[in-house]
Amino acid sequence: MSKKSFTRVIASGNHLLTQVKDNQPNLRRRLELGSMGRKPSGSATSKCKGRNRWETRELTVFPSKAWFRGTPWEALIKTVLRLERSVWKRDPKTGMLRGTNETVFWVSSLSGPTPEQWNDHIRRHWRIENGSHYIRDVVFAEDASRIRKTLTSPPACGLSPTTCSGPLAATTSKTPAGAPPSTSITSSLCLR
Repeated sequence: MSKKSFTRVIASGNHLLTQVKDNQPNLRRRLELGSMGRKPSGSATSKCKGRNRWETRELTVFPSKAWFRGTPWEALIKTVLRLERSVWKRDPKTGMLRGTNETVFWVSSLSGPTPEQWNDHIRRHWRIENGSHYIRDVVFAEDASRIRKTLTSPPACGLSPTTCSGPLAATTSKTPAGAPPSTSITSSLCLR
Protein backbone atom coordinates (compact mmCIF):
# COMPACT_ATOMS: atom_id res chain seq x y z
CA MET A 1 0.00 0.00 0.00
CA SER A 2 1.36 3.39 -0.89
CA LYS A 3 2.08 6.25 1.48
CA LYS A 4 -0.67 8.17 -0.33
CA SER A 5 -3.20 5.43 0.50
CA PHE A 6 -2.13 5.40 4.16
CA THR A 7 -2.52 9.19 4.26
CA ARG A 8 -5.98 9.04 2.70
CA VAL A 9 -7.21 6.40 5.14
CA ILE A 10 -5.91 8.39 8.12
CA ALA A 11 -7.40 11.64 6.73
CA SER A 12 -10.79 9.89 6.53
CA GLY A 13 -10.68 9.26 10.28
CA ASN A 14 -9.69 5.59 9.98
CA HIS A 15 -6.49 3.62 10.59
CA LEU A 16 -4.74 0.71 8.88
CA LEU A 17 -3.27 -2.53 10.16
CA THR A 18 -1.27 -4.45 7.56
CA GLN A 19 1.04 -7.45 7.58
CA VAL A 20 4.66 -7.12 6.46
CA LYS A 21 5.02 -9.81 3.81
CA ASP A 22 8.13 -11.80 2.84
CA ASN A 23 8.55 -9.72 -0.33
CA GLN A 24 9.61 -6.88 2.01
CA PRO A 25 12.89 -8.49 3.20
CA ASN A 26 14.65 -5.27 4.28
CA LEU A 27 11.68 -4.00 6.27
CA ARG A 28 11.10 -7.42 7.81
CA ARG A 29 14.76 -7.68 8.84
CA ARG A 30 14.60 -4.18 10.35
CA LEU A 31 11.56 -5.21 12.41
CA GLU A 32 13.14 -8.52 13.48
CA LEU A 33 16.32 -6.82 14.72
CA GLY A 34 14.44 -3.92 16.28
CA SER A 35 12.03 -6.11 18.22
CA MET A 36 14.93 -7.91 19.89
CA GLY A 37 16.25 -4.80 21.61
CA ARG A 38 13.11 -2.81 22.33
CA LYS A 39 10.84 -2.92 25.34
CA PRO A 40 7.28 -3.86 24.32
CA SER A 41 4.32 -1.84 25.50
CA GLY A 42 2.38 -5.07 26.09
CA SER A 43 1.83 -8.67 25.11
CA ALA A 44 -0.93 -11.27 25.11
CA THR A 45 -1.03 -15.03 24.67
CA SER A 46 -4.02 -16.89 23.31
CA LYS A 47 -4.61 -20.58 22.72
CA CYS A 48 -7.18 -22.29 20.57
CA LYS A 49 -7.99 -25.89 19.91
CA GLY A 50 -9.73 -27.30 16.88
CA ARG A 51 -10.10 -30.68 15.28
CA ASN A 52 -6.62 -32.27 15.46
CA ARG A 53 -5.07 -28.79 15.74
CA TRP A 54 -3.67 -26.79 18.68
CA GLU A 55 -2.45 -23.22 18.26
CA THR A 56 -0.67 -20.84 20.63
CA ARG A 57 -0.35 -17.19 19.59
CA GLU A 58 1.88 -14.72 21.40
CA LEU A 59 1.40 -11.13 20.30
CA THR A 60 3.90 -8.45 21.36
CA VAL A 61 3.12 -4.75 20.80
CA PHE A 62 5.81 -2.11 20.27
CA PRO A 63 5.52 1.65 19.72
CA SER A 64 7.12 2.32 16.32
CA LYS A 65 9.01 5.49 17.38
CA ALA A 66 12.57 4.87 16.17
CA TRP A 67 11.84 2.22 13.54
CA PHE A 68 10.67 4.76 10.98
CA ARG A 69 12.52 7.90 12.14
CA GLY A 70 13.75 9.93 9.19
CA THR A 71 11.53 8.10 6.68
CA PRO A 72 8.28 9.22 5.02
CA TRP A 73 6.50 6.66 7.24
CA GLU A 74 7.44 8.27 10.56
CA ALA A 75 4.15 10.18 10.89
CA LEU A 76 2.01 7.32 9.52
CA ILE A 77 3.05 4.13 11.33
CA LYS A 78 2.54 4.24 15.09
CA THR A 79 2.60 0.58 16.16
CA VAL A 80 4.61 -2.54 15.31
CA LEU A 81 3.21 -5.96 16.23
CA ARG A 82 5.14 -9.24 16.40
CA LEU A 83 2.99 -12.37 16.33
CA GLU A 84 4.58 -15.72 17.13
CA ARG A 85 2.44 -18.73 16.26
CA SER A 86 3.06 -22.34 17.30
CA VAL A 87 0.76 -24.87 15.69
CA TRP A 88 0.55 -28.60 16.35
CA LYS A 89 -1.46 -30.80 14.00
CA ARG A 90 -2.25 -34.47 14.51
CA ASP A 91 -2.35 -36.72 11.48
CA PRO A 92 -5.62 -38.67 11.92
CA LYS A 93 -4.21 -41.71 10.10
CA THR A 94 -0.99 -42.11 12.08
CA GLY A 95 -1.72 -40.16 15.26
CA MET A 96 1.64 -38.40 14.89
CA LEU A 97 1.94 -34.70 15.77
CA ARG A 98 3.66 -32.18 13.50
CA GLY A 99 4.61 -28.77 14.85
CA THR A 100 5.30 -25.49 13.08
CA ASN A 101 6.48 -22.11 14.36
CA GLU A 102 6.06 -18.82 12.53
CA THR A 103 6.78 -15.19 13.34
CA VAL A 104 4.98 -12.44 11.44
CA PHE A 105 5.06 -8.67 11.77
CA TRP A 106 2.27 -6.14 11.38
CA VAL A 107 2.37 -2.32 11.27
CA SER A 108 -0.45 0.09 12.02
CA SER A 109 -1.26 3.78 11.97
CA LEU A 110 -3.19 3.30 15.21
CA SER A 111 -1.81 3.29 18.73
CA GLY A 112 -3.66 2.52 21.93
CA PRO A 113 -5.50 -0.81 21.62
CA THR A 114 -4.60 -3.50 24.14
CA PRO A 115 -2.70 -6.58 22.93
CA GLU A 116 -5.93 -8.57 23.25
CA GLN A 117 -7.73 -6.10 20.97
CA TRP A 118 -4.88 -6.25 18.43
CA ASN A 119 -5.11 -10.04 18.51
CA ASP A 120 -8.84 -9.81 17.79
CA HIS A 121 -8.24 -7.43 14.85
CA ILE A 122 -5.68 -9.81 13.35
CA ARG A 123 -7.98 -12.82 13.77
CA ARG A 124 -10.75 -10.95 11.91
CA HIS A 125 -8.26 -10.07 9.18
CA TRP A 126 -7.49 -13.75 8.61
CA ARG A 127 -11.17 -14.59 8.18
CA ILE A 128 -11.17 -12.21 5.20
CA GLU A 129 -7.71 -13.24 3.93
CA ASN A 130 -8.60 -16.93 3.94
CA GLY A 131 -11.76 -16.15 1.97
CA SER A 132 -9.76 -14.50 -0.83
CA HIS A 133 -6.70 -16.79 -0.63
CA TYR A 134 -7.34 -18.73 -3.82
CA ILE A 135 -7.79 -15.68 -6.04
CA ARG A 136 -4.90 -13.71 -4.56
CA ASP A 137 -2.30 -16.45 -4.24
CA VAL A 138 -3.21 -18.91 -6.98
CA VAL A 139 -4.68 -16.76 -9.75
CA PHE A 140 -2.52 -13.65 -9.18
CA ALA A 141 0.51 -15.47 -7.64
CA GLU A 142 0.78 -12.81 -4.93
CA ASP A 143 3.07 -14.92 -2.69
CA ALA A 144 5.46 -15.48 -5.61
CA SER A 145 5.77 -11.74 -6.28
CA ARG A 146 9.37 -10.68 -6.85
CA ILE A 147 8.64 -6.99 -6.26
CA ARG A 148 11.15 -5.60 -3.79
CA LYS A 149 10.90 -2.34 -1.94
CA THR A 150 13.29 -0.26 0.15
CA LEU A 151 13.16 0.36 3.90
CA THR A 152 11.33 3.61 3.24
CA SER A 153 8.63 1.85 1.23
CA PRO A 154 5.33 0.72 2.74
CA PRO A 155 4.52 -2.87 3.66
CA ALA A 156 3.24 -4.92 0.75
CA CYS A 157 -0.53 -5.17 0.74
CA GLY A 158 -1.31 -6.44 -2.75
CA LEU A 159 -4.40 -4.30 -3.24
CA SER A 160 -4.19 -4.19 -7.06
CA PRO A 161 -5.04 -7.84 -7.79
CA THR A 162 -8.03 -7.61 -5.48
CA THR A 163 -9.39 -4.53 -7.21
CA CYS A 164 -8.92 -6.29 -10.56
CA SER A 165 -10.83 -9.37 -9.39
CA GLY A 166 -13.93 -7.47 -8.34
CA PRO A 167 -15.24 -5.21 -5.60
CA LEU A 168 -13.46 -5.21 -2.29
CA ALA A 169 -15.07 -7.49 0.24
CA ALA A 170 -15.64 -5.70 3.52
CA THR A 171 -17.18 -6.92 6.72
CA THR A 172 -17.98 -5.12 9.91
CA SER A 173 -18.16 -7.14 13.09
CA LYS A 174 -18.60 -6.58 16.81
CA THR A 175 -15.56 -5.39 18.72
CA PRO A 176 -14.66 -5.80 22.37
CA ALA A 177 -15.91 -3.12 24.75
CA GLY A 178 -13.78 0.00 24.50
CA ALA A 179 -12.27 -0.94 21.12
CA PRO A 180 -12.97 1.08 17.99
CA PRO A 181 -15.27 -0.66 15.52
CA SER A 182 -13.30 -2.08 12.60
CA THR A 183 -13.81 -2.95 8.98
CA SER A 184 -11.67 -5.63 7.35
CA ILE A 185 -10.58 -5.04 3.78
CA THR A 186 -8.68 -7.89 2.09
CA SER A 187 -5.04 -8.03 3.20
CA SER A 188 -5.13 -4.79 5.19
CA LEU A 189 -7.43 -4.09 8.06
CA CYS A 190 -9.07 -0.69 8.08
CA LEU A 191 -9.75 0.35 11.68
CA ARG A 192 -12.29 3.06 12.50
